[in-house]
Amino acid sequence: MQTDAIKASVFFGCLYTMMLALGQYRTHDEGCILPPLCSLPRSIMYNDQFLMLLAVFERAALLLMALFWLTRTHLIQTIVQKTQRHPMETALIAALFVLFALFSTYTGVNVDGSLVNVRIIAIVAGGILFGPWVGVTAGVVSGIHRYLIDIDGPTSQACLIASIIAGCLSALIHYRADKQHYARYGILAGMICESLTMLLILLLASDQALAQHIVATISFPMIAGTVCIGLIIQLVQYIDDEKEHLAAQQAKQALDIANRTLPYFRRGETRGLTKACSIIRKDTGADAVAITDTADVLAYVGIGEVVFKSLCHSYS
Repeated sequence: MQTDAIKASVFFGCLYTMMLALGQYRTHDEGCILPPLCSLPRSIMYNDQFLMLLAVFERAALLLMALFWLTRTHLIQTIVQKTQRHPMETALIAALFVLFALFSTYTGVNVDGSLVNVRIIAIVAGGILFGPWVGVTAGVVSGIHRYLIDIDGPTSQACLIASIIAGCLSALIHYRADKQHYARYGILAGMICESLTMLLILLLASDQALAQHIVATISFPMIAGTVCIGLIIQLVQYIDDEKEHLAAQQAKQALDIANRTLPYFRRGETRGLTKACSIIRKDTGADAVAITDTADVLAYVGIGEVVFKSLCHSYS
């Protein structure tokens, strides 16, 4: 498990570094540099939509890295693996995804009053994985926050409505879809919500020329970037798969030990029981193994074995 964690952290780190490096590429038309992570005040118009897509992937890679390390902690692993969670545990996960969604807004790329961000990705992923208390909460809080920080913005109302709908849609998928299909439904839901956002921008904007320009500029990177929802969902689901894999390995180990030690147990003699203890100790890596009945220690192998044998000789 530690090897997998190291490999995954190296992968996410390399991915994020690559996005930062590619972000320094200058567009030929305006000589703009892809803004660093916290450059919300700068208003930059990207002629190259590929760079904007890289900006989305950059933010998503950072989100993945944060989520990955959080899922390595015992507390988050325990909560994720539960089917029935305490209200405080659900509140903790909801707060976590609310912070992810707010962080996505603040790290968005400003394009003529709109923000190229991964807020919908955080909302949909949280709702599908953990249900309505996470998805709807993240959608409502981050949607209201997005509206309040730029009330008169050309996309504020559209983002508010789309964020709330994203939370509700993700909660519906959580209850109706099979867990093995969460990733594909999550990507589909993200694309639907981002497409809805673009439609709402056109319907609610007072300046139609600006709205059409914004939609034409940001629609592709925003919609295409929702593929990261599948990565986030698979990352969290890996914890459950890891638990099941470990349980299967333990069951196989127990069966193998039983098959190898059964002949020695049938003999019932001390030498045979000692051999069985040796097999169990070797396979499990235990410091010591003992076989007892209700009154006596029948066989003992491991730390303190010399003391055990000397005591046996003294009593015999």
